[in-house]
Amino acid sequence: MLLIGRECGPGTLRLTVTASTVRPAQLTVPLAAMPRTVRELVEAAIPPDLDHDDVLGHPAWRHDMTVLLAQEIVEELSSPPRALRRAGHALDGPGGHLR
Repeated sequence: MLLIGRECGPGTLRLTVTASTVRPAQLTVPLAAMPRTVRELVEAAIPPDLDHDDVLGHPAWRHDMTVLLAQEIVEELSSPPRALRRAGHALDGPGGHLR
């Protein structure tokens, strides 16, 4: 499954859900929405018949993972940005191999 979140205006986020669904679905979520609100918005935007049913995952599992990932994305994008850590070595830090 693939979820993409981005700010789309003052106080709102746009979530795009694809790969786990038969067609992409987009929903708008208020910034800092509570997990329950995110769940309700995902359930309204993605009815059960939109989830893939194949050997890679049961539709109920796909649905639960979509809700969980959507909640995590909303939480992450709603929090203030963190300061970047300065790398001590060219391969140390984000995307590097020395951790």
